[in-house]
Amino acid sequence: MARKAIHFLLLDEDRERLKKIARSGILPYRSVIRASILLLLESGLSPKEVSFRLNISAPVVFKWRSRYLVFGINGLEDLPRSGLPKVLPMVVGG
Repeated sequence: MARKAIHFLLLDEDRERLKKIARSGILPYRSVIRASILLLLESGLSPKEVSFRLNISAPVVFKWRSRYLVFGINGLEDLPRSGLPKVLPMVVGG
């Protein structure tokens, strides 16, 4: 038997901002998914149900729920990465 989903609530101002992000047609896909995860969790779905609905893994759902709980809505941004950005080699000719 599956465990009952933990009750998850968003702050009112965060909820409105997340709804705008989730409906956006111009923001990066990763931002839309992260907003959708939190909105679906608040609607009462379990992390497993959210992962199935969004076609992502359950650990991804847990990661973004935890980041929101610790850092708030700012925790949904990507963390800075060390090192140089990847550069793809340019292929000339054919």
